[in-house]
Parts: sequence; structure tokens; C-alpha cells
Amino acid sequence: MLFFGVRPPVQAVSASYIESVTMTVTSTVLGIMIGWPLMRTTGRRFTAPFRQTMLDMIVLVCAVQVIIWPLRLVSTWTSMQAFLLSMELIALVILTGAVVHLGATATGPMIRTTGMAVMTIIVLAGLLLHDGDQAPWWSPVDTARSMSRTPQGAPLDTSIRSVVLTGISGSGLWLVSLGIVGMLGKSGTPDSKPVD
Repeated sequence: MLFFGVRPPVQAVSASYIESVTMTVTSTVLGIMIGWPLMRTTGRRFTAPFRQTMLDMIVLVCAVQVIIWPLRLVSTWTSMQAFLLSMELIALVILTGAVVHLGATATGPMIRTTGMAVMTIIVLAGLLLHDGDQAPWWSPVDTARSMSRTPQGAPLDTSIRSVVLTGISGSGLWLVSLGIVGMLGKSGTPDSKPVD
């Protein structure tokens, strides 16, 4: 509603909605990569970090589908374009989920602050360092914006490569997160103590 307004455009064609669609996709990326970890790392530690992070991820994956697919009604996206964009956002959920899991497990401020700083750097570095027409896969906002551009979005091979690389990065980050959590649990540090 915020990006589309309450009044329809004078000419209700898909070109009139390009910026609204792009802003919706951009806001979704920022919500996943900044809003979600910020909310979870500043709150109470999860009593069951892995299960609760998985629940968050399931909710966000469902939300991504609800946000992305209806946008086809006001755009000229192809089915493949919408599918790849939704997969890119799901890959970002997986990547961010690793940071949320690590931050929600730790009770000390250092790991939480570091995790939030990493997510902020990833988003800002992509925006500040990207210079050119082709969005690099490591710039999540620019990549999503490029993939959402109508009518064809980013080239198909570029979109697929971005989804695959983001997914691999997210999987690797999950291994790191689980490894750190395992080490904290064995070391008996304050970060591994359960909440009463």
C-alpha cells in the first residue's frame, strides 16, 4: 500500500508500477537481511535456537511467496523471472538465518553485535561498491532489483548463478554457525548457558 498508493495511475499499465514493484522487492530484501536479525539479536536469547530459527525461516519463506507472486499481476514478469526472484530471496533467508541462529544462541553481546555488523556490511558494501550495469551476486539489494526489473529482468544465466552462489554462501555460513555454537557448548562459556 505504501509503495503503490491508494489511487491507481492515470494509465494503469505495467510500466506505471515498475518503481513500486522494485521498491517492494528492495524493502523485502532489507527486511530479511536487516530487520529480522536486528529484531532477533536485540531480544531475549531463544530457549531452542535451532528450532525457533527454523520456524522464523519457514514464516519468511511463506511471506516471500505471498509478496512476490502477486506482483506478477502488475508487472510483465515471466513465471521463470518470478521463480528465480523468489528463490533468490529464499537463499537470502537461509544466509541470514545462520546469523540469526548464532546471535539467538549467544547471550553475550559480542557475537550478536558482530553478526548484526556483518549483515549491515554485506548490504552496505554491495550498495556502495557496486559500479556498473551488471549487479554482482554479492550485492543482495542490487541483485534483487536487477532481477525484478521488467520485462525481462537480469539475464537468465546471471540470475541462476546469483541464486546458486547465494545458496552456497548461506549453506557455508550455516556450517560455520553450527560449528561455533557447538564449540561454545563444549567450552562452557557464558554464551552457552541456558536461559532460566
